[in-house]
Amino acid sequence: MASSIFVRPDGQADVVARGAGNTLMYYRAAPGSPWRGMQVAGADTTVSAPSIVVRPDGEVDIVAQGPDSSLMYYSAGPGSSWHGTQVAGPRTTFSSPSVSVRPDGEVVIVAVGPDGALVCYRAEPGSSWRSVQVAAAGAASSAAPSVFVWPDGEVVIVAVGPDGALLCYRAEPGSSWRSMQVAAAGKRFQAASISPRSDGEADIVAWGPGDTLIHYRSAPGSPWHSTQLSPSPTSAGVTRRSPG
Repeated sequence: MASSIFVRPDGQADVVARGAGNTLMYYRAAPGSPWRGMQVAGADTTVSAPSIVVRPDGEVDIVAQGPDSSLMYYSAGPGSSWHGTQVAGPRTTFSSPSVSVRPDGEVVIVAVGPDGALVCYRAEPGSSWRSVQVAAAGAASSAAPSVFVWPDGEVVIVAVGPDGALLCYRAEPGSSWRSMQVAAAGKRFQAASISPRSDGEADIVAWGPGDTLIHYRSAPGSPWHSTQLSPSPTSAGVTRRSPG
């Protein structure tokens, strides 16, 4: 099962993974130091690949699909013990979730919900969880979506549609969701990941047709450009595109 990693500005790496017996395990290592691990949640608590983000103050936030397709959130400040909360109950979450945090401390989680809907959950510090449907039932496959929050609070999500299309959704604070197609339907994309840059350009990577790894990038207001990063099993090689 896939793990998730976050690297802090000081170089410390934080890793979260599903462990033996469906436990939730957390590992960290500062540059030049050995890895240290600890159990975040016990046996039979973690069904999916988890997702991790670390805040500027050092607080760690983790989300994972819990028992009976529930959605679980865990957090721990520096030197503090782990605290777990159920974000959504049984039969609500049908993919590995993804987490990010706004500059004001609001946590943003995205996951595939019942009947293939794309659902976003949010909670400000000390407040209860709220959910909003980003895309209606049938809009998303069971592939894990990915979420990122810009410094200005805009939320960006990438997800795979049931027809294999690669889709991107964006919403500024207080605004409705806008969608755009990154790659056309019928290409059988699998789970994708997104990481926008400080200049507004967005980078997406996803497994595409024929088990190829494809990178997409787009500057604000520009179309998406793709580069194949790895060949299919039947390919003899791959062509690298020059940067720029």
